[in-house]
Amino acid sequence: MTIQLKRGVVFSEADGQSVLTGAGRRAAYYRLNEVGTISLGLMLEGASADAAAEIVSERYSVGVDQVRADIGALVDDLRAADLIRAPKR
Repeated sequence: MTIQLKRGVVFSEADGQSVLTGAGRRAAYYRLNEVGTISLGLMLEGASADAAAEIVSERYSVGVDQVRADIGALVDDLRAADLIRAPKR
């Protein structure tokens, strides 16, 4: 799954967390914790959702199936907020 930020969306990182802010009248604001920030960052750099899940699973000693589900939910939420372009799963 390749994802991209939509035009005008700003992705700001600080202290291990991040914020995505949309543009326009219906601009969305979305805050990510450390794990969400790492997951999104990996995917924006070109990693697939599965590859990002493997990396996060190893780094945090969490089951890969749980991480895959969490990343899938994150992508769905960001797509619904009109902040990213991503294929539907």
